[in-house]
Amino acid sequence: MLKTRILLVDTDIAFLRITADFLRSYGFEVLMALDSKEAITILATFPVHIAVVITSVVTHVIAIS
Repeated sequence: MLKTRILLVDTDIAFLRITADFLRSYGFEVLMALDSKEAITILATFPVHIAVVITSVVTHVIAIS
């Protein structure tokens, strides 16, 4: 059975690790990014579906052209 894949985006590595551990304990597969640029790279290059993206309100968004 495939796990639901979640991408977490936040500049706080401790928050990412704690949240990822929590989500994994419920059977989710978790990817992490420290900023929006890294998140966009993951979304653009990851070969399979990411179901949910969770980001902080203060994560800065970069322009995509």
